[in-house]
Amino acid sequence: MRVSRRFALCRAAAARLGGCRRLFQRDEVRYEPTPDCDVCPTGERLTPYSRSNKDEHVSIRYTNVRACKTGALRSHCTSGARRTIDRRENKAALDRMAERLAAEPEILA
Repeated sequence: MRVSRRFALCRAAAARLGGCRRLFQRDEVRYEPTPDCDVCPTGERLTPYSRSNKDEHVSIRYTNVRACKTGALRSHCTSGARRTIDRRENKAALDRMAERLAAEPEILA
């Protein structure tokens, strides 16, 4: 990504924050199934780096160490060394099911 485009994305994300010093919320991170990555509000890709299996649910943890160390809006992303995002392996299917239920609530009736 060109530097000017990245800067524009950072400025747009900062404008959405309204000048406050809050952290980006999970719903501000967009998931892209192909390639398997999350995209933070500044346009940086967070790639998978670990998997865990707890209670028969597989979770995948995403991060981008380089971007988290040097990001223009780092203070809105994390107070630690890097930001990590956990996502269940079947989250996309759960999201599709929630959309169907929202569109047709009578399915459960």
